[in-house]
Amino acid sequence: MEPSKQHNAMVLAELIDAFRIVPRSILIGYAYLTWEVVSWYMGLPSPSTQHAVLVTAIVGIIAPITAFYQTSGRKWNNPKE
Repeated sequence: MEPSKQHNAMVLAELIDAFRIVPRSILIGYAYLTWEVVSWYMGLPSPSTQHAVLVTAIVGIIAPITAFYQTSGRKWNNPKE
């Protein structure tokens, strides 16, 4: 790779890291999925136990995903090494 292309690639990578595009996309996508699943469940005429377990699992997984979002990314207090 040429030095200028490599520099541009590093600048793009820094921007993606600084704005946390991937973790935010995952969180937004999962929030949408959760909304759709809960809306689907509430629209069922007679939900079964299996439906309730599916919705509980989908909604319950949001805590680890949120924890991933909060702990990922650059630590701004430490100087870049």
